[in-house]
Amino acid sequence: MICYENIKSLNTTIITRTVKYKPVIFITCALFCEAKPIIDFFGLKLDTSFNKFNIYKNEDIVLTVSGTGMLKASIATACMLVK
Repeated sequence: MICYENIKSLNTTIITRTVKYKPVIFITCALFCEAKPIIDFFGLKLDTSFNKFNIYKNEDIVLTVSGTGMLKASIATACMLVK
C-alpha cells in the first residue's frame, strides 16, 4: 500500500485541486521508476492526447512524469494544471 511516507521518499510533488466540483489529485514524478508503483496501485492509464510529458490518469488522479530537474518539474506541473 502506498502511504504519504512512501510517496515523500520518492521526491514526488502532490497537488490537490477541485475540477468541475470534484477533487483531483495531481502528482509529478521525475522518473518513470518513481511513478510506476503509483501507476500500478491506482490503475492509471496513459493519456496520449498530450505529447510533451507522459501523463497517466484516471477519474481522480493525474500523474505526470516530468524528467529530472526543477525546471522540468515546474513546467510539467504548470502544463498539467492548465490542461
